[in-house]
Amino acid sequence: MAVPVNELSLRGKDDETIFKRCIKDRSAVVTFDRDFISYLDELYDHFGIILFTKMLLIGEMLGELQKVIDTFKEEEIRNTVIYLPWK
Repeated sequence: MAVPVNELSLRGKDDETIFKRCIKDRSAVVTFDRDFISYLDELYDHFGIILFTKMLLIGEMLGELQKVIDTFKEEEIRNTVIYLPWK
């Protein structure tokens, strides 16, 4: 299940606060923010970061996310960064 940050009352919060909430909720982070991974991915035991490297149509984004879900088990994503779209 995907939950936007505004539904978690985290809109406008700093990356670390959002990241810690995802850890608490045992959730992967899906983001376009490259700065988000530059320091957080090595500081915390986390449930994965999925970074979109370019804007896509919503249907294309969902397709890319589905590929991740179909390809990896939860434990394979832990503490990793996955860059999308795949080539």
